[in-house]
Amino acid sequence: MTTDVENDQTGLQAARQQFKGAVVEPPTSQRVSANPLIAAFQTNNMVQRIVSGLLLGAAVSVYLALGPAAAPIHLCSFVVSVCNYEYAWLSHRIAYRFTATYAHQSQDDDTVMDIVPLDVTSVAASRLPFGARYPKLVAGAVAFFGTGIVTTAFILLQIHLFHYETVTYMSIYQTPIVYTWIDFILLIAISTWITVYCAMITPTFASAVNLVMQQCMYSLPLVTHFTCYRYDTHCYQVGFESVPEVNIVVLVLINRVPWWRHVSKAQTIEAVLHVILDVVGFAYIAMLMTPV
Repeated sequence: MTTDVENDQTGLQAARQQFKGAVVEPPTSQRVSANPLIAAFQTNNMVQRIVSGLLLGAAVSVYLALGPAAAPIHLCSFVVSVCNYEYAWLSHRIAYRFTATYAHQSQDDDTVMDIVPLDVTSVAASRLPFGARYPKLVAGAVAFFGTGIVTTAFILLQIHLFHYETVTYMSIYQTPIVYTWIDFILLIAISTWITVYCAMITPTFASAVNLVMQQCMYSLPLVTHFTCYRYDTHCYQVGFESVPEVNIVVLVLINRVPWWRHVSKAQTIEAVLHVILDVVGFAYIAMLMTPV
């Protein structure tokens, strides 16, 4: 996905610079290994997809076979976070292309000046200390910090609210499934880490906030699934998970629309596009991947 964005960047920048009468230098090609196998993996997209598919398929099969009882739920949460990360870059590129096209066709110098070159090198973590040089390390550190806070909060909730009990119930196949409190903690820890990490490597802070919000709306039914007679002998309704569609629309509007500042026409179009794309992304990814 990011490779496609990088390939698209040159064309968009060239169109903008040509509109101004300038020329864009072609990007520097990456270094390729002398080993033919490594070189094929570096340059051939099909080889990358095949190798990734084999590795992911094997890892998923082993995890589902040897993992905890809630392994499918953990896996779905992981997939939703990764898909939201990929979709964040896709929507970032789509919004830029539409906005840039509008600016160039409007023949308005002020509107054109609002369009800056598409940035595919900076991520949300790049705005943090040391993030410009080590964005992935900073993203991982922030993810570990956030995971520690959220996991500790849920452990404290267990001590004062939930019950340390193992609950056995019959699945739809009439086979007993045992849920223990460690499954619940694993879900919280894994989901939080991958969510925060993916959010930190999205293109902008607004994209990062949107990813976290969408993951929270996706996770509310999962948390209730654990805390309502499965993880616990009581039923706790966590949050307002009955209307996630309404919740996400309101949160996206708050996050994407510049309510408190004056914006140009191009920025208005970009905000509207992001709202539409974010809502579509939630319906396409989170709602279709809900395992409960």
